[in-house]
Amino acid sequence: MSEPKTVLFVVMAERSAASATLTLAKRLTGLGYRVLFTGPQHELFDDRIYGDPALLQPYLAAQGLAYEPLPSTPFTAPATRSRRRARRAEIRHHRRDMALMAARLGSLLAEIRPAVVVLDSVVWRYAGEAARLGIPVVNFNTSLTRAYNPSVPPAFTGLRFDDRPHPVRYRLAWADRLIRARHWEQVRPRIWPWSLGLLPVRSTIRRLRQLGTRIVWTEYGPRPVAPELVAAPRELDFPVRRETGNTRVYVGSCVDVDRRDEPFDWAFVPPDGLVLYCSMGTYSAEYPPAERLFGVVIEAARRLGCTTVIQAHIEPPAGLPENVQVVRAVPQLEALSRAHVFITHGGLSSLREACYFGVPMVVFPGWNDQPGNGARVEYHGLGLVGDAATVDVATMVKMIDEVRGPAFAAATARMREVFRAKADCAEGVDFLVAMAGRDGRDPSVLASLDLGQ
Repeated sequence: MSEPKTVLFVVMAERSAASATLTLAKRLTGLGYRVLFTGPQHELFDDRIYGDPALLQPYLAAQGLAYEPLPSTPFTAPATRSRRRARRAEIRHHRRDMALMAARLGSLLAEIRPAVVVLDSVVWRYAGEAARLGIPVVNFNTSLTRAYNPSVPPAFTGLRFDDRPHPVRYRLAWADRLIRARHWEQVRPRIWPWSLGLLPVRSTIRRLRQLGTRIVWTEYGPRPVAPELVAAPRELDFPVRRETGNTRVYVGSCVDVDRRDEPFDWAFVPPDGLVLYCSMGTYSAEYPPAERLFGVVIEAARRLGCTTVIQAHIEPPAGLPENVQVVRAVPQLEALSRAHVFITHGGLSSLREACYFGVPMVVFPGWNDQPGNGARVEYHGLGLVGDAATVDVATMVKMIDEVRGPAFAAATARMREVFRAKADCAEGVDFLVAMAGRDGRDPSVLASLDLGQ
C-alpha cells in the first residue's frame, strides 16, 4: 500500500490563525490524507516578536492534530545597562533564529515531500523553501484583504461599500494602502536597523524572485502568486464582480464547533435574560483604548443589569458589579452560544464565530483589517461600528439596544444559515484535494487547475 499524501499547514504560532484551519485539517484527515502542522516559533515584524508556540502546540494536540514547531533558541539578555545594546543583541538573535527556522522547514519539506503546502499568508517569507523543491503552495488568508482591486475598498481603510462604483475614491485608497505596504516591507526594513547599529537583512522578496516565485502586492504586503484560500464564506465579503492578483477560493465557515477549548464554569449565567460577551481578541493589551472600552462596557452592564463576560488581559477593577465577570481566557464558541450581543474588535475569527451563532455585533475596530471587517458587518446588517476612543456609556447602551432590534435579528439569522450550510468547508477541501492530486514537480501545476475567480 502506498503512503498517504501529506498536506502541510505552515501557520503562525497563534491560536486564532490555527483555529481557522481546523475544519479543513480534520476533513482531510478523514479522507485519508496525512495532515501535519508546522510553523515558526515566532515572527519578527520590524523590531517586534510575535507568536507563542507554547500555547499552540498543546492546543493542536487537543484537537488530535500533529504540530512540529520549527526550532528556536531562547534569548539570553546580555549583561549590559544599555537598552540599545540589549535590543540589538535580541534582534541579532532572532534574525539567526529565523534563518534557522527557514532551514529546518526546508529539511522537513525534503523529508516528507508534501503534496501541497498551505501557507498562512502572514508567514509568506517561508514560501521560498517550497519553491526551491518544486512543491505547490496555497496561500491561506485569515483576513478579507486582497490584492489591488479598485471595484472594492481596501479592508484596512474601513471605507463603506456602495453598489454604485466610486473608482476614483477607491483607487486613491488603494494607492495609499499599497504605498504604505511597500514602505513597511521594503523601505522601513532598510532604515530602522541603522538606529540600532545593525545592517539590513537580505531581501526575502529578491530571494523568492530568484527562485522563480512571482510576487503580488496586497494590503498586508507581498504574497507569492498562488491560489488563495480565504477563511470565510463569500457571502461575508463585499460583492465583487472579479478578483485581481491571486485566485481567491472562499473556504467556508471555518468554525470547528467540536474543537476543544479551555474549561469554563458557566453556572453564573442565568438561563434567561440578556447576556453580553465582550472580547478585543488576542492583542487586546496592545490597543490603546481597550482598557477604556472595557470600563465603558462594565458601566453599561451595570446600567442594563445584564449578565456580562469580558475576556481581557487586565486586572478586574475594584467595585466590579456582581453581574460582570472579567477573565483572561474564555471558550469563545461556548460564550457566543449563550450571548445575545457580542462586543468585539472585529477580527475575522470573531466575526465568523458570531455569524455561525447568529449573534449581532457592536464592533470597535483596532487595526489592520478590522475597520474593513466592521464595514462588512454594517453592510450586511449584522451590527454597528463604534469608536473605542470616544464611546461613552450612554452610547454603548444605545448601540446594545439597537442591535437587538428585529432588522439585525433577521440579518444575523440569514447569515447564520449561510454559515451552517458551509460548515463543512467543502469548497476549500475540494480545492486542496485537487491540488494534492497534481504532481508538485510540474511547474504548470497551477495553470492546469481550473481556478475560477
